[in-house]
This record gives sequence, C-alpha cells and structure tokens, in this order.
Amino acid sequence: MGYTVRAGTVEDAEAIHEIWLNGVENSLGSAPSGEVDYAAYFRQRLAAQNDVFKYFVVENSDGEVVSWQSLSPFRSNPAVVGVMAELSAYTSPKQMPGRPTLLGLEETFRFADRSPLHYVVAFIASSNAAALRLSEHLGMRNIGTFPIAPQAPHLPELAYMVYPCKNSKTAG
Repeated sequence: MGYTVRAGTVEDAEAIHEIWLNGVENSLGSAPSGEVDYAAYFRQRLAAQNDVFKYFVVENSDGEVVSWQSLSPFRSNPAVVGVMAELSAYTSPKQMPGRPTLLGLEETFRFADRSPLHYVVAFIASSNAAALRLSEHLGMRNIGTFPIAPQAPHLPELAYMVYPCKNSKTAG
C-alpha cells in the first residue's frame, strides 16, 4: 500500500483526534481526562500552525489519514519557544507496524532541519521499545529518564529524547 505525507489541515482534526484517542492510553498509561475537549484542542492547534510549529499527516492510498506527527512549542518561555519543539507522533493501530509513522517522522525531521528550531524533544514510554528504536534510528538521543511519579503511579517511566536540528543556523 502506498502512502502520502502532507501538511495537516483543520479538516484533518477529526481523524487526528480519533488516532490520538486510540494511542494516548498507551503513551500516558491511562485514558485522557474527560475534563478537556480534545477535539476542539486539535482543531485549534491545526488552525494555529505556522512556519515552525506544524502538523503532518500520512494518508493511505484510499485517502484515509492513518498517522500524524506534530511539532508544538516545548515551553512558553520566550527564551526557548522559537527554538525548541515537542514532537508528537501517533499512528492508527490498523497500520502497525509503523511504515506510515516512519514516513511521517522523516518528513517532520526534514521540516525541523529547515526551520529555525535548534532542538526537537519527545517523551516516550520507556516500555515502548519500538518507538525508542525508531526515534534513535531517526537521530534522537536518549538523554535521561523521568521516573514514575508517586502521585501518578499509573504513568510509565518516560525516556527524554532530543533531536539536534541540522539547519544552517545551528549546525556546527
């Protein structure tokens, strides 16, 4: 089956939200809070994309969105907001293993390398060996682990992954 990677649009919000719902419990260790309207969150984020922070979607040959990746501001601190991004990547369970994920991430990192970003960070459950291998294959470095918090024992230990962007402003 062939796949196409393209920039995400507001019209993709429903598919992105559905894929996220199917994968978030695996990445968070529990279902998401019911206190937030996550569908509205994704619509808002897609509408607010710019030349640094962007969504990418992967479509199968039937035009169905089967995977998505995003670069979001890592922190609101003005000293780092324009040079650091947090990576998110989710793929429909029907599409595993992750060829669509790989294609989408490759495009996301190519985009990051052309952007003003210096670093892309990701937090991956330490138990997700496939995601850790894929991120390292794509150039991310595991720089540490967040231990399980006593007040949230259901959350998995998280690997802190960092990708140093290769753009001309930051390459040495």
